[in-house]
Amino acid sequence: TIMGNKTFPGLYTQSPTVELGRNNSVPLKWWESYLPGYGAHHFFTPVAELDAAIRGIASFGATFNAVVCPGGGCGQGTIRPQCDPRADSDRFVLLHKLNFVCDGGWWYSPACEDRRETCVPVVLGEFEWNVLEWLGTFRKTRLPVAVTWLGWFGEAEVVVQLSAMRFLFYWWEPDSTFLGMQPISPELVVFDERDLTISQVQAPVSVVWSGLAEAEPYVDTFFRVMSFAYADVWEMMAQQATGVDDETIACRWLKSPRNALKWRAWIPNRINDTVVVTEVVQYKPAGVGVVLGVLITVASLGLVALAALYLRRRRRLASDSPDNPATPTGQWVVTWVGAHRTLFKTVGSGPCWVINASPFVVTMEAEDQHTPAEPLTPWSFQRSPHFRAKTKLRLHVARAEIVSEEWEWLETEHDFIIRQEDWSQRPSDVESTGPDTVRYRGPVARLSLGINGGGFSMGQMKLTRRPEGSILIQWSVPHTLRGVTVLDLDRFFTRVIEHPCVWRKCEVIDEVGGTHVIDKHPRGDSRNMYDACKHIVIPEAAVFDWSYAELHTKCGPPTLFLSHVWAETANKTQEALHKLNTWISLKLRAHTSIQEGHDTSLKVWFCTLCNNQSRVVEELGCDVTLSPFAQVLRSESCAQVALISPFRALHRKWCNYEFCVSRIENIPVLMVMAEGVIQAGQVAPKTLHMLAEKVVGFNCRDATCTNYADECFIDAAVAKMGGYEELTARLHAVFRAAILEAHHCLNAAVTTLHGDPYENLRTVSGSLSSASARTESGEGRPSPRQRGPCRSHVSL
Repeated sequence: TIMGNKTFPGLYTQSPTVELGRNNSVPLKWWESYLPGYGAHHFFTPVAELDAAIRGIASFGATFNAVVCPGGGCGQGTIRPQCDPRADSDRFVLLHKLNFVCDGGWWYSPACEDRRETCVPVVLGEFEWNVLEWLGTFRKTRLPVAVTWLGWFGEAEVVVQLSAMRFLFYWWEPDSTFLGMQPISPELVVFDERDLTISQVQAPVSVVWSGLAEAEPYVDTFFRVMSFAYADVWEMMAQQATGVDDETIACRWLKSPRNALKWRAWIPNRINDTVVVTEVVQYKPAGVGVVLGVLITVASLGLVALAALYLRRRRRLASDSPDNPATPTGQWVVTWVGAHRTLFKTVGSGPCWVINASPFVVTMEAEDQHTPAEPLTPWSFQRSPHFRAKTKLRLHVARAEIVSEEWEWLETEHDFIIRQEDWSQRPSDVESTGPDTVRYRGPVARLSLGINGGGFSMGQMKLTRRPEGSILIQWSVPHTLRGVTVLDLDRFFTRVIEHPCVWRKCEVIDEVGGTHVIDKHPRGDSRNMYDACKHIVIPEAAVFDWSYAELHTKCGPPTLFLSHVWAETANKTQEALHKLNTWISLKLRAHTSIQEGHDTSLKVWFCTLCNNQSRVVEELGCDVTLSPFAQVLRSESCAQVALISPFRALHRKWCNYEFCVSRIENIPVLMVMAEGVIQAGQVAPKTLHMLAEKVVGFNCRDATCTNYADECFIDAAVAKMGGYEELTARLHAVFRAAILEAHHCLNAAVTTLHGDPYENLRTVSGSLSSASARTESGEGRPSPRQRGPCRSHVSL
């Protein structure tokens, strides 16, 4: 979980060195000043002199002795430059493969290899942290530097003991290691982010055990919601640098009146305040040490902050209860319900619990139960008999007298019998039997509520049980009610882009159709919805037999259907969403009474979030006209379709089919790119021309589908709708309309400036005609370079 503050990992140097350069008109805080010709090396210690000083260190601080040589034996030569094949052959082999050659403990960049006295010395910490990344940056930027690494504790000793020498070294701020240096802390040398593999501005995260949510949800929630300002962390680290212990630092922060409101807001007090995330967060930015100092203090702070309140709540709510996440049943409910409404207790007796986390009135009892069970009102729970796994159960579902949302109204009552074979920890579809099949975190039973009067599904009742016999009853809403807000969707894209783990072995398809496997890093530009599904949606929602929308958002009827390509990057899809939302919001304010600051958020249907990714085969079914996509497009609430990245969408059969259904249902289709909305005139004419060229020769028969079964039933549906020729004609009509609207915007702009654009064309027609003879004869013919990018004629 991101903790709120920022850290600044990178290359630092002693403040007096920066001041010396500034006095001589060489700004050493900026990387360009180190390029050849600026004489930066004059302000730094020569590499040979620094090398001798490093090897000559014979005494060490307490931390170094305790960590590096706890049994003694450290002496002169213990710390030495490690860019040496004799020191580590494996690393040397790796460097050699990448064409980095070590000499005498250092790597000399090509910019100063022949004149080593002009190299600026750079001292790094651990090889695995960032040595290869920095070597690549120096080679790319052609900086004259000499680089070595000493291990973190070796680097710390060198920076402190050789403070009179001048060199660049790796550090991150705020961190207590060098904050106490005199006369002032080191200063960061700022690089262009485009030249770096590891950013100089990073967001520390708290690393949370995935089982903590179930073991101690209060503690888990606390660590996930707490955040610190940069000033708070800097002050803590400054105290640590002066020798103050972590517990004292934490207590000082807690006792400060100005911090009371901050940490009290982190404490959960109701079930709907508790946020549970079931992923294992692994984060390793420039090095483990980037967050080490902060996390040590945070750990102390968290334990001290929670202790009194946690123990007090334990005493007050010692008995097991579904509304208390500090108890086993409460933990279980929170994990499966997510952030929903507060539960309240009703009368009942027995050793177990029945929890109704649905908007309906339900009655649960054993088939052979002699005493009728009391109905459970929405969002309530009561004690119940022990329902054994083999017990046949009866469930009665009825509508509530009062509903908070109109669409929660249940038209008819339902009675169900739940048998032992109805419980499963796997999806029900027969194709979900492979090694990658989702396994639920507990037994699940699903019961269909049938079709309403409008011909749409009412969803399913979903039951989950604990081994001791308690049962949780929930409502899995139909696809037509799984729309998420634009804000929730935007947050999801941000999570995908910034997820701190390195996503290993992700498949990518190149331009010629070849498949490759790569690792995808945080804040990169390659993560897509296939990756998001695997690393976020499945572990956080599908393992609980939910769509992401149902478990992690407050969903409802969608007004906007987003048609997208899973292989498109999250960055581009998010940017397109921003442009689309801004344009729609402006139109709403222009044509309605909605004022700035009021809620204008849309409910969006986005299949990655709105489909239950553990039941895709089952939910799609065998008839594409009954698929979730078709149901949502035909629902009363869906008023707009937006196609994201139309260049790529042309080649996807699902997108083409969604086009066709939209046209049949007379739903307007917007085409959106990262540059903006095409119909709004936000996309450059050159891009529109490229799109027209691509569409004019395109046939929907050429589109593909990742899943062969999907391709077959889309083909069958298309055949019933007139075949691919009809579908292609409809697709051409959609694109033609979008490009004409963009053309209208451009004409309107020209008219505003010059009046009737066609009148302007007529006024110059004479000169064009007089030039035609010269053009036909070759005289005055423009060269290909002189012609504009839209010189060819395309007709849609």
